[in-house]
Amino acid sequence: MIVDAVFGTGYKYREDERVRAVFEAVNASPAKVVSIDVPSGLESNSGDVPGSCIKADITIAVSCMKPVHILKPARVLCGEIITVVIGIDDDIIDGIEGDTLAVLTPAQAKKIFPRRDLMANKGTFGRALSICGSRNMQGAAVLAASS
Repeated sequence: MIVDAVFGTGYKYREDERVRAVFEAVNASPAKVVSIDVPSGLESNSGDVPGSCIKADITIAVSCMKPVHILKPARVLCGEIITVVIGIDDDIIDGIEGDTLAVLTPAQAKKIFPRRDLMANKGTFGRALSICGSRNMQGAAVLAASS
């Protein structure tokens, strides 16, 4: 097992040949890779992959998930995500400035959305407005309207 705890949430990417070589060696290893909070080389506040980075099998998100754990393409480099609470007050987490994301878990969705009748169809539960496509690219609009 390799534990990746090199860079944290404040990391800003910059090219470094020595770091890249370490990342490549870790990624080529047959060992399981566990990253703490964010796989090293990824920036925590986006889904961008700025350069070389660790590809984790498991990422242990400290206190809460970050955008890197949710947004593509970085999401796939995080592997399985396990969130652990370490005692940081929710008020502190809520006070962090920046864009916020909310993740709806299956358990929350079950509470919010009514159980659908087996004979229900897309018209049974209201309507949706789909704004998509353009004059020369109608494919997404056609697919959305016909499904």
